[in-house]
Amino acid sequence: AMTLKPLQSNGLNFAYTHNGADFMSKQAERSKPCVLWAHGWGQSHSAFLPLITPLEGRAHHVALDFPGFGASPPPDAPVGTADIADALAAQSDWISRGAAAVLTKPIDVPALLVAVEQALMERTS
Repeated sequence: AMTLKPLQSNGLNFAYTHNGADFMSKQAERSKPCVLWAHGWGQSHSAFLPLITPLEGRAHHVALDFPGFGASPPPDAPVGTADIADALAAQSDWISRGAAAVLTKPIDVPALLVAVEQALMERTS
């Protein structure tokens, strides 16, 4: 069964669950790709469980609860797409190890992807 763990990044509190080895740890096995499941506003990681289950053997799966959704505590101030992008970019160590994001509406997917890319570029320049 998938259990939820806390993740703090850029002052935001997320919860995440994973199958197999914990891909968020530096010691995680790298033999399989990682799929990062990031839900839309008003949802939680549980929206992806029916999709993750049939794919479990093919990849490591990390499913997030954004701050204030699912098992994540509410943020102290309003959080938008740019805040989420900055927090994900701050985790660039595990993102760069092969994570491929899967996002759903109603979040503004193109804006989030652009914002994460920009934040990653700023972190490396």
